[in-house]
Amino acid sequence: MTASTPILPAPESASMRTMRHVLSVILRDPLSFISTIIIVLFIFMATFAYQIAPFPEEGEGKTHASNTLLPPSADHWFGTDKLGRDIVSRVIMGARPALIIPIGVVLFAVLLGAPLGALAGYKGGWLDEIIMRITDLFLAFPSLLLAMAIASALGRGLDKAAIALVVSWWPWYTRIARGVTISLKERYFVEAAQAIGVSDTVIIFRHILPNTISPILCKRP
Repeated sequence: MTASTPILPAPESASMRTMRHVLSVILRDPLSFISTIIIVLFIFMATFAYQIAPFPEEGEGKTHASNTLLPPSADHWFGTDKLGRDIVSRVIMGARPALIIPIGVVLFAVLLGAPLGALAGYKGGWLDEIIMRITDLFLAFPSLLLAMAIASALGRGLDKAAIALVVSWWPWYTRIARGVTISLKERYFVEAAQAIGVSDTVIIFRHILPNTISPILCKRP
């Protein structure tokens, strides 16, 4: 009789190893574990705000003049405001824009700034000079002050404030991406791609920009 071949477990992927390492770090540190729970609850609350809020229409702004300034009760856990709106519903419904707007601002600022920085660092020359002088012009002003000036010019509204923040933040990511690109374009994998005729566009977007993600995540305006 021939011995049966043992069935070996499938090799663990790099993403799974990373996930297990992150989970082990979170579980070892009580503060990290509590912070993760709070973040998950916040995301859950923002995602299912309409299902969780006891009075979603009041959370969106509907008023009830007969319910103004009620104390906390079984119906209104945090009471009501001066317009008769349930405060718990206002808090829950306010979690959605509080989550979406910052993520959207950072995402669009990175999508605008990182490719410009990678293009400036990879091409160099006059193109680098033009992009970086425009970047320096924006960086000459404090980002918050510049955002306030742009928001006041655009008018009221969360969308106007988000646009103002994107306009004031993209230069930070441009400068970071440019510095990383300058160091990466001399690496062997970039030179190898150039040697086999890969276009500059493919090199920038496929080989260089993914390597700028980690430095960008470690920095903030």
